[in-house]
Amino acid sequence: MANTLTEVLPKLLAQGLMALRERAIMARLVNSAYSLTPGVKGSTVDIPIPSAITVNDVAPATTPQAHTDFTPTSRSIVVNQWKEAAFAMTDKDLEEAMNGTIPMQASEAIKGLANTVDSHILSKYTALYGYGGAGGTTPFASNLSEYVNARKEMERNLADPDPRFTVIDEDAEANALLLSNLLQAEQRGDQDTIINGRIGRILNA
Repeated sequence: MANTLTEVLPKLLAQGLMALRERAIMARLVNSAYSLTPGVKGSTVDIPIPSAITVNDVAPATTPQAHTDFTPTSRSIVVNQWKEAAFAMTDKDLEEAMNGTIPMQASEAIKGLANTVDSHILSKYTALYGYGGAGGTTPFASNLSEYVNARKEMERNLADPDPRFTVIDEDAEANALLLSNLLQAEQRGDQDTIINGRIGRILNA
């Protein structure tokens, strides 16, 4: 039996988009400014890459000083991901969606799509340059040194300070939530961590 979704679809999409944004972390952190319109599968997005420019001493003269030619390049990213998480909706599900509640099955579908997006983005980091801590070792066991060292590498490699984000897993979060630097209000400057269990913004990130 086919369901009529004309009335419920806009509300379901609106509720689903909100849930997707809450769960899909990496999609909000990557640079998506090069193409505001989603392309069809198989299309490409061109990312411009500027070339370095040589700095010379200024030598006043009647003729223009010779300049170094530069050749900007670009990198094409293929839109090759097209996913779905299909499910059926009962009359009860339709009623819940119309009343502003995402049905459980729809919520699971959205969660699955969000996890797939995050996993796909993280899988693109096949090699890391400029890092702090040791691979395979959960950070923040006793202090924030891994974060500070990673921040030092970011500064050394001239990474823009804003925007800059830190993404950690549940094990690293559990360690960090026990550090006195985050728990004690006289060090942290607020009580958000000890009251709400949130790390929030620390050390300018």
